[in-house]
Amino acid sequence: MPNPRPAVRFLVPGVALGVLAAVAYRGLTHLSGGDQTELLILAFAFIAGGALLRAHPRTTLMGIDINMCFLLAGEIGAPGHSLPVTAAGAAAMFIGSVVIATLMFFLSRLHPPAATA
Repeated sequence: MPNPRPAVRFLVPGVALGVLAAVAYRGLTHLSGGDQTELLILAFAFIAGGALLRAHPRTTLMGIDINMCFLLAGEIGAPGHSLPVTAAGAAAMFIGSVVIATLMFFLSRLHPPAATA
């Protein structure tokens, strides 16, 4: 089985940036008044930022997490919830990623991956 440590170290920063982008998107959608063209352009700008990170080999894993968490927490393409509800969901997503990353880190120390030839 491959070593998960390289991917895990990008998990928490990627999720953090993704949920921050989602909360910012939802905050800005309330200011725009719900114009569909503005929402589409705004979502495209956030997704393009994550895609640029995805395109670089050193930040590819973080770019995937940023876009995935942005799309999930921001409820892109849906009417969405209020900003406090979105922020609570984003916080839950972030806390869950911290717990999973911590568990994976400690479990991989207890059972290090086998050396591959």
